[in-house]
Amino acid sequence: MCELDYFFVQIPLEHLDTVAANNSLVWTRLMHRMRLDATNFRPVDSNAATLLHAEDETDIRTLYADGADRRESPDFFFASQLDDATFHGIRLADGTLVAAGGTHLYSAQEGIAAIGNIYTHRDHRSRGYAAAITSAIAQSLLDRGIQTIALNVKQGNDGARRIYERLGFRHYRDYWEGLTGVS
Repeated sequence: MCELDYFFVQIPLEHLDTVAANNSLVWTRLMHRMRLDATNFRPVDSNAATLLHAEDETDIRTLYADGADRRESPDFFFASQLDDATFHGIRLADGTLVAAGGTHLYSAQEGIAAIGNIYTHRDHRSRGYAAAITSAIAQSLLDRGIQTIALNVKQGNDGARRIYERLGFRHYRDYWEGLTGVS
């Protein structure tokens, strides 16, 4: 009897049938990858967004817990992501973190970054916080000379997609992501 291991996968649409025929797909969801061309970047006022640090980890986790029951909160946040100095957040006057985001991937050497973990508390949406955070992150990456900036958005999250398009992100490709089991 073999123990079952699970792997996170991202599968181009044209390869899903092949992967599914040879592996146990535990779950999948359709995603849209978007890419920013610096010449198309249209930043918004992001003065409210401040840089987050390691000491903000508990506040970030508390914020992300807000959407866990609805599967809205980010899937892959690790404290080590704060080391890249790309996470930004918006706090209320009382200090409560109501929106945050950063990068899933950042490599200065390769000139690439993937923006992710963008989340706004459900009681504070439609105030421009996600746009401000995404704009602040993109601007900081461009200022560092990062040339390839991408992000992923779940199919059906049209509000987020529109925010990213207004900032200058464009559709790059669709793919499936999920977990696969290999025995």
